[in-house]
Amino acid sequence: MKDLSKMMKRLRYLMIEKLPEYIDKINKEENDGIIIKPFTNTEKYQETLKKPYFDLSFNESEQGIKDRIIGFVQYKFVIEFFLENTSKDPILEFCRYRASIIKMIEENFEYGHYYTYKSIGIKKLILAVCVEW
Repeated sequence: MKDLSKMMKRLRYLMIEKLPEYIDKINKEENDGIIIKPFTNTEKYQETLKKPYFDLSFNESEQGIKDRIIGFVQYKFVIEFFLENTSKDPILEFCRYRASIIKMIEENFEYGHYYTYKSIGIKKLILAVCVEW
């Protein structure tokens, strides 16, 4: 379970420290007038009510065997978005946040062997991190 606490700390760090770079990058790439804002969370464990902000939580873990040989543990994290209600296109904004987070994780998160992502509506993203054991 110490992997879990390391992963949580690393994810929270990335969401606060690295994600703004990826948000800025996607805003420049798209350049269509819809600008997504960085999340207002600014400290490791600070919760804020100023939108947009995120909440990161651990959902579950599950053990399994891949190819009858390699054991793995799959950790599932939920990233919940709290976006401003004044959005012109909330679905597009969610997709851009999701794309920014996925790119950031794939380039900076060193704990998993592979990742899966699942969106639940326009408020939640489930990140599954698979780790061999």
